[in-house]
Amino acid sequence: MRYLLSVLLLAFCLQAQVTVTLTGPASVTAGGTANLTVSIAGTTQAGVNQNIVGVQWSMTIPATATIGTCTVPTNLSAENYQAFCGPAASLAAEIIASGTFTPLADGAVANVPLTFATTQTPGTLAIPLTGLYAVNSSGTNVNGVVSGPVYSLKILSICDLNGDGIVNVADVMLAINGLIGTTTCPLSAVAGGCTLANVVNEIIAVTGGTCKIP
Repeated sequence: MRYLLSVLLLAFCLQAQVTVTLTGPASVTAGGTANLTVSIAGTTQAGVNQNIVGVQWSMTIPATATIGTCTVPTNLSAENYQAFCGPAASLAAEIIASGTFTPLADGAVANVPLTFATTQTPGTLAIPLTGLYAVNSSGTNVNGVVSGPVYSLKILSICDLNGDGIVNVADVMLAINGLIGTTTCPLSAVAGGCTLANVVNEIIAVTGGTCKIP
């Protein structure tokens, strides 16, 4: 009986969790922007709404990345919710309601644009959520707030013009075609565009050298 009771209590505790999860694109090219989404689940437990009106989280990002203006989805903006983001290197952010509002339901609660410098090193970047905190309409902390799966973002080389994860002759051809005007240049103005110099930089990268764009 004690064993069964323990199992039931454990199952209840596992069920009674509010989960905050970060999601976004699978990859982004150095110099580009990844639009991330923070979502919440478990706002209703055993048929009872938790009346959550505020969520806070932290995430550490590379020094070469910057956070844009955090926003809330349109439906939450209409309910007087606002998103706030702190310093870029160690982002502290929150979403909170003011005035007349409706408690949060499961779903997206904030949009976080993350822009990487063109000098960002290619590779896979893990961005966990920490410092999770939620509060209900009575101003009381909500217990059992946990993070969902850690979000992983693959940073592609800026020389990877077609975004397939490989820098090869196909990327050189894209740069050449962009230079002569047969196709739209895949390189942004920030990266210097499709110049003869960048075509040479592509060839250097394809032959094993370091990507020198921009």
